[in-house]
Amino acid sequence: MSVLPDELRTRLVNWWVAAAVTDGVDPDQKPDTVPVAGTAVLKMFVTYNNVHTSAGSATLVRVPINAIFDDEGHLATPYPKGHPQEGRPMYRGVVLHVTDDPNASVQDYTWSIETKFNKVGDVQVQIPTFSFLLPYAEEPLNLADVAPTPATPGYGLPQSEAAALRSAESSAESAASAEESKQAALEAKQVSNSVRSDADAGNFDGLSAYQVWLGLGHTGTEAEFMNWLKGPQGDPGNATLRVDSTVGERVYVSAGATEKLLSSTTFMRDVASLLTANVTVGTDGFARMIRESNRATLLLKNVTFTGAATSNFFLTGYPIGFRPTAITARVPVYMNSSGTTNLTGVTIRYAERDMGIINRTATPTFGDQYSITQISWLTTDAWPTAAALAALPVVP
Repeated sequence: MSVLPDELRTRLVNWWVAAAVTDGVDPDQKPDTVPVAGTAVLKMFVTYNNVHTSAGSATLVRVPINAIFDDEGHLATPYPKGHPQEGRPMYRGVVLHVTDDPNASVQDYTWSIETKFNKVGDVQVQIPTFSFLLPYAEEPLNLADVAPTPATPGYGLPQSEAAALRSAESSAESAASAEESKQAALEAKQVSNSVRSDADAGNFDGLSAYQVWLGLGHTGTEAEFMNWLKGPQGDPGNATLRVDSTVGERVYVSAGATEKLLSSTTFMRDVASLLTANVTVGTDGFARMIRESNRATLLLKNVTFTGAATSNFFLTGYPIGFRPTAITARVPVYMNSSGTTNLTGVTIRYAERDMGIINRTATPTFGDQYSITQISWLTTDAWPTAAALAALPVVP
C-alpha cells in the first residue's frame, strides 16, 4: 500500500464525544461523563479529484474513510483488516486530504461525517450527518467546533449567500489594506461555494455560516462572527424629529438650523355645534372637520335640511385655522332628496365665512346610513390654537 506524496496537504481531524449522565458516587457533585462508543464514515464531497505533484499527476477516487471511537470516546483511526488488532484504535484522530490544496484541481469542497453510536444505557445516541470544510493548518481540526447543534440550526441557502455577500461588501469597504480586502472576499466566496455545493448536491444539512467560518480557521463566538460580517460604524446622522402635540400633532424634522414640517393633523373634530338651526343630525349621523397640512375637510352623515327652501346655509362659520382662502368656490356634491341621489352644488364663501347649498328646492340630506359626504378646501390660516378649538372636541 502506497502513501500520498508529501506535496499533497493533509490535516488531522479530532473529535471527543461523551454522554453526560447522572452523578455517581464520587467526591464532586457534578454530572458524570461516559465515553460514547461507535463508528464513523467520512466522505469527500467530490467523487474524484485530479492532483498534480513533482512525481506526476494522478486522480484520487472518493472512497469512504472508516473510523471508530475509542474506549474514551475519541475519534480514532483503526488498525486495518487482517491486522492482529483489526478494529482496535491505531491512533487518535483521522488524517484527511485538505479541501484547499493548491495541487488539486477541485478546491473549496467539503467532507461529511456519518456516525453510528452504541446505546448509553437505554438511550440511543444520535448526531445527524454534517459537512465541514477542511482548510490547511498545522493544528488539528476539532469537529466539536464545527458540528451543528439543535440550539444553532444555522442559515439556509439564501441567508448564507446573503451573509457571504454582506461579508464581501463590508470587507471591501472596511479592510485596512487591499490584501486584507482580497482575503476577506476570498473567504466569503468559500462560504458561499460551500453552501451552494451542498444544496446543489441535495445534501444540504443546515451547516451554518458561522460553522463554515470556523472551518476556515477562524476562532470566536457567534457574536464575534456577526461583528466580522459588519463594516465599520458609519457617522451618526444629524437629523432630529420634533413632535408638537399642543393642538393635534405636528411632526418636524431638522438638520442643523433648518426645520421642516413633515406632517400635521388636528385630528377629527366634532363641529355639530357650528350647524345652523335649519338642519338636524339624524341617527348615527355626524358633522366633523379635520385639517391636514393646508387642507381642511368637512364630513357629513345623515345631516338633513328641515327649514324653508330659502334657508340655504347650513354652516354658520369656520373655526380659525380652517377658513378658506380668499375666494368663493362652488363644489359639486351628491345629496339624497326624497330617496333619490342627485348632483347639486355647495358654495364655500370666504367673505361671509359660511357654507350653503346652491338653489335648494327640497329637503336634501348629506350622506345616509351607507355613505358620507366629504367637502374639502385649502386654507392659508395659521395652525389653529387650542382656544380656537376648545368647543370642538376630538372624535375618538
